[in-house]
Amino acid sequence: SFRTLAPRNSLGAVSETRIVTLEDLQRLENDPDISVMRVWENEFFDFPYDPGIGAVTAASNEDNWGALAVGAELYWGRGARGQGIKVGIIDSGFDHLHPNLHGANLSKFFDIDRKSGAVSSPEPYDSGWHGTHCAAILCGQEIDGVKRGIAPDVELVVAKALVGFQGSEVSVQKALELCLDEGCRIVSLSFGWPGMHDVWHDAVRNLIESGCLVFAGCGNSF
Repeated sequence: SFRTLAPRNSLGAVSETRIVTLEDLQRLENDPDISVMRVWENEFFDFPYDPGIGAVTAASNEDNWGALAVGAELYWGRGARGQGIKVGIIDSGFDHLHPNLHGANLSKFFDIDRKSGAVSSPEPYDSGWHGTHCAAILCGQEIDGVKRGIAPDVELVVAKALVGFQGSEVSVQKALELCLDEGCRIVSLSFGWPGMHDVWHDAVRNLIESGCLVFAGCGNSF
């Protein structure tokens, strides 16, 4: 779980720390200069999905409705293909072997543990398929002569905070922090979690105040 703390001898200064073991918590409780303001328990959750829906095995060259529907070709013709923009995708991962993502500009891949929030950077992979699906919409490449992604030249940061369709408060929190640290101008969280949750409020606010656009699913279900 992770907790927000405030030193007693400060004038409203607030810092945040994560507690993983009971010993960590006991050390904080015994510190006379620290008082606990608020506690969030790391909650695990499953996102609703239809198991009958999966990744496509091939894309039709005659059907590129997504790019056409938003008028992307107009901007491509003016040289606007996402170059110079860093985009963060918080999802299930990134399959770098997918043929439509061959040549995509993936600059960072983070694998976040749902229990502890620990971060590693292995070879990119997708624990399901949804993250790859989102990445291809954003920056799918023109391997067969058809423009797939809306902004094929963006710089991509992928934070794998989900395992398939399962996540946790701490893994998404850490992913938001990483996107801020990496200087993302756009962050996508293409999932919905029923209910009202303020646990990520500060992390999202920090991104917005840095000039980042944050997009998240609302009522996102099948």
